[in-house]
Amino acid sequence: MVVAKPAGLVQVERVRCLECGVSYLKPCGGGITQRNPGCPRCGYVGWISAFVPVGGEPRRKRSGGDALLHLPRR
Repeated sequence: MVVAKPAGLVQVERVRCLECGVSYLKPCGGGITQRNPGCPRCGYVGWISAFVPVGGEPRRKRSGGDALLHLPRR
């Protein structure tokens, strides 16, 4: 048996902003920016479930692939 979702009901999930770390509610299921805005504090659209534990190491702003090259002086 399939149960229909009542019209106008929006499912939400608690997420954490990957930029500033604030926890907020986000509509589930994706969508365009108007329906699924970014972080209310900083506007960043990257997020992770708030139920994922925060790691012990500080988050790196750059990937290892973006590491700066230190060339020897001539």
